[in-house]
Amino acid sequence: MGLQHGQLNCSHILLHPSGRVKLNGQENCRPLNSTKDVVDLGYMMMELMQGYVKEGANLGLDDPERWDPDVVSFLSATTSASSSNELSQHPFLRSWQKEKLKGLISLVITWTRQDYEYLGWQERE
Repeated sequence: MGLQHGQLNCSHILLHPSGRVKLNGQENCRPLNSTKDVVDLGYMMMELMQGYVKEGANLGLDDPERWDPDVVSFLSATTSASSSNELSQHPFLRSWQKEKLKGLISLVITWTRQDYEYLGWQERE
């Protein structure tokens, strides 16, 4: 038997610079009895892709052509998958590389430093 988180959202996802992903708020876990976490994953993914929380209960993207077809297909699968095991077989997750996540985390850490300023697009004096 698995566990259901019950309150899965962006604030409960922890990323370590090594690429490890952990879930926070595990005190909310209870025996699995629905697909709520799978649906919540879809809403969380949509929020990250859109950059804002979309109003209403419909899952979808304003500009799906902006994203890789496997990513859009995975987002769509979160509305119909019966379990996280089913989602884990999706091509998007099967092709995931931890090294890509490590590079992205390093980039975010650099760009969010107080003393970092990107000047690549401006004319230099």
